[in-house]
Amino acid sequence: SKLYQMAIDKGNIIAIHNYACLLLNTNNKIKAASLFKQAIDKGINQSILFYADMLRKGDGIPVDINEAIRYNKIAIGKGYIESMISYGLLLKNGEGVDVDYKQAVKFFKMAADKDIAEGMFLYGCMLEEGNGIKLNIQEALNYYRKAILAGSVEAINNYSLLLSKSDKSIIKNEAYQLNLLSTTAEDSDDQELKNNYAILLSKQPDSTSKQEAKRIFNELINEDYIDAMNSYAYMLEKGIGVKMDKKQAADYYKIAADLGNSNSMGN
Repeated sequence: SKLYQMAIDKGNIIAIHNYACLLLNTNNKIKAASLFKQAIDKGINQSILFYADMLRKGDGIPVDINEAIRYNKIAIGKGYIESMISYGLLLKNGEGVDVDYKQAVKFFKMAADKDIAEGMFLYGCMLEEGNGIKLNIQEALNYYRKAILAGSVEAINNYSLLLSKSDKSIIKNEAYQLNLLSTTAEDSDDQELKNNYAILLSKQPDSTSKQEAKRIFNELINEDYIDAMNSYAYMLEKGIGVKMDKKQAADYYKIAADLGNSNSMGN
């Protein structure tokens, strides 16, 4: 930080932006916001999208949606893809502007076409929900998969959950998709992701997949993950990959229901 300050004192305006980025990553958001604004005033365009995002979220500065919109439009005009995503979110959520799903889709698709992971993820969300674009589950899965490969953590859960809910007739190349999820799930601490992956495994025809699903469910149950109790109870109730045990299934359903799992209530 001392080196950045020395560079700033010597008139290096790029150092203002770089120092702001450093402070943002170290959670000193108040000073980061101030420096981004200084950098913008001195003509550093890349600071615009950071500052606009901070205005939208209220990071280090009070929320000001109108200013966030203004700065996002400036950044979009200068070709910054990230601002297309930020402005698209404002349009999707109706923050400071009227909700406009079609325009939001347009900006998310532009970002997706530039191989931006968040753009692919958000475009997939719109396809899954049918907001501003015709609902298309297969295309939603395709964009979630692209987003995962581009590094989106958010897309993992959406992809695995949607895949677990989808009719098998709509799923193509499921073996590849399961392999992709297995690599991600094994390296993740995300319980929801692991549970969704185990649900997919439990639906596979081979006994190896079902045994792996059982292992993951039991691991999650030991971590007190409620949804896994419901999922494993279903395996016990139906005898999927395990010996049918309706009494034990009922016990798990009751525990999960008592802990607030709505899917277990009534079982």
